[in-house]
Amino acid sequence: MVRETPVRSSRTSILARFLIVPVALAALIGPVTAQALDLQETRVQGEVVRRALALGERGDWGGAEALAHGTRDVVVQDIVLWRKLRAGAGSVPEYQSFVARRGTWPGLDHLAEAVLGSRPGVTDDGGSRLTPAANARWSEFSSLWKKRDYDAAEVYLAGVGPAEMGNPKLWAERRAILARRAAREGRGRLAYGLASAHGLTPADGYDYSDHEWLAGWIALRQLNDPALAAGHFQRFEVSVETPISLGRGGYWLGRALEAAGDTAGARAAYERAARHQTSFYGQLAAAAIGVPGDPAITATDLPDWQRSPVTRSDDVRMAAIVHFAGEDGLAFQTFTHLAEHLDGGAALGALADLALELDRPHYAVRIAKKATRKGEVLMPAYYPVTELAAYVSAVEPALAMSIARQETELNPRAISHAGARGLMQVMPATAKKVAGWIGEDYSPERLTEDWRYNARLGQTYLSRRIEEFGGSYVLAAAAYNAGKGRVDEWIGKYGDPRLPGTDMIDWIENIPFSETRNYVQRVIEGVYVYRARLSGQAGEMTIIADLARGVRCGAQTVTC
Repeated sequence: MVRETPVRSSRTSILARFLIVPVALAALIGPVTAQALDLQETRVQGEVVRRALALGERGDWGGAEALAHGTRDVVVQDIVLWRKLRAGAGSVPEYQSFVARRGTWPGLDHLAEAVLGSRPGVTDDGGSRLTPAANARWSEFSSLWKKRDYDAAEVYLAGVGPAEMGNPKLWAERRAILARRAAREGRGRLAYGLASAHGLTPADGYDYSDHEWLAGWIALRQLNDPALAAGHFQRFEVSVETPISLGRGGYWLGRALEAAGDTAGARAAYERAARHQTSFYGQLAAAAIGVPGDPAITATDLPDWQRSPVTRSDDVRMAAIVHFAGEDGLAFQTFTHLAEHLDGGAALGALADLALELDRPHYAVRIAKKATRKGEVLMPAYYPVTELAAYVSAVEPALAMSIARQETELNPRAISHAGARGLMQVMPATAKKVAGWIGEDYSPERLTEDWRYNARLGQTYLSRRIEEFGGSYVLAAAAYNAGKGRVDEWIGKYGDPRLPGTDMIDWIENIPFSETRNYVQRVIEGVYVYRARLSGQAGEMTIIADLARGVRCGAQTVTC
């Protein structure tokens, strides 16, 4: 079923004359044919598209379109037109015609910008929609923030009530940062006040749930008020839907209820969390009540893409052609877009199965992540097993797989904005240094062209970090993401989690960088999952032992 929806823009008067964008509401996207997807034929079509786009890049879009029309394949023709429009070389009538046919293809807002000079749906940060008084408060607070006068910003924010903010969501990110800062410094009462007085509602999504969890954690761990904490954790739990967040909510609610003496309530909360054993806190909850590993984690089968009606659609055929044309970034965007608009494990699983058939595990991981938001866990795609698992090094294969999955979703050609390259995201300067350690020639090209070379350098570096931190996977992962110097700094400020008296879980939650905080949790949860997938046995939870790696008991170091 398709409905037509006008596209809104800050330049409605211009766009309204041209745009009516069809929005797919059905489980399948785009026209579906009786013919199954033929990868051999698609490979040939991809080569035609590759040659056509090479002409287009030289400015010869006429030649590119002539080559595409020679195939008499409307999908091939529309791929070339799509790229022509994205390059800003198309006309308004061509744009209108394309959107009428391919309104389910990704990036239509970029096409509007390229053709018409305006992008649908672009808005400001919300500041211009505030009342004059609220806008003045936001401007004053922003001025303090830009000066990095966080002490003054903290005091100012504490004095602004929810009703005075105008748009609480506008303040949310900085509010959470300041609340965590106060918590790290042991100023629990202020930290709780900042986190809890957020003025947000469940309709605000992540910002609301993040503040509710943060307020609960501070109430439990710093104010020692489990009843207060439980209320926040309950609100958090009912406002989230992904395995990572559901595991987090149930685990911390269990901790709060346990501290309050409600043994039955705590167990029920832990049991809910333990259903999500691909998550850090779901694993901790399972360990807390002795729940064994879920055999579903070892699943190896996905719905067969060759038997699925999903892969008979023009949109999926387009994605496969673009892949064979060597347009990896565009193919990744397209597979992701398809996953966003599909419903049901069968459809999403078939799309992920096709991605793995094309030897693109990073497509599959992203599809599986989208699926978790729809209540579907596609294990073979969520945690694909690649050749990296058989690569022999000093690093445990499960850890190497987990690091690579978190770094690049297992994309051997990935290049970050910061310049990190390849499967394990090795910075060129680091790669050159590590190559010297092991007597290997340094080649920047091989970092993205030879995954084994990248893995050798990345795992050598990771092994050195593990050794330096006494075997600690937590500290080594944090150092791999943020640098050893940062980790040494955090140990100096917030304590050494390998020593008695510093709680490892709290230490992780106190990492100042949200990216690194998330990174460490995702890597540690992935180690257990990959152990299970590589061995074929879910077994017992190993997360407690993994958190304890490198922990010193007197003169001894635990090497669990």
